[in-house]
Amino acid sequence: MVPDLLGSAVLQRARQRLREHCPPIIVLSGRDSEDDVVEMLQAGSDDYIVKPPTRAVLLARIATCLRRVNRGDAAPPLLHGRLRVEFAQRRILLDGRVADLSARETDLALHLFNHPGRLHTRAHLANAVWGLPPDADTRTIDVHISNLRRKLDLSPATGWRLVSIYRQGYRLERLPAAAPAT
Repeated sequence: MVPDLLGSAVLQRARQRLREHCPPIIVLSGRDSEDDVVEMLQAGSDDYIVKPPTRAVLLARIATCLRRVNRGDAAPPLLHGRLRVEFAQRRILLDGRVADLSARETDLALHLFNHPGRLHTRAHLANAVWGLPPDADTRTIDVHISNLRRKLDLSPATGWRLVSIYRQGYRLERLPAAAPAT
């Protein structure tokens, strides 16, 4: 019910403009007829949700779309030091044991491990991991970074270090393999 344009036309334009860089598109609509749902799915929507969804259903449907899209793009496992990062399985192992991370901590860790050595500003992390606008004022990133340092023992002993860059952001650094203890 977009003024002057059908939803299917908006969807098709988005797909054409973004082409291979188009994220999953979930239509959220008050229209619940079978014809409306079928029309939007055939037009290229990845999912269709009738308003008002519950928060749990909406988040689950988003996660499902992202899993489908990312399935083929997952990087091979990363093994360095005492950590093994399994991108496809969305898990991190420390000394062979699955680290006890929350879903958001996992999202943040996978993002950082996917880009080691890169400086990530708070604004970038807020947008990439939380979907927040770049100007969002939040300390949740700092809390999650602290949790990752503790839970994954991101220290020279594990072969990784998560560095805070004053007034800029964070960088995950891969360190040379530690020499065996004698």
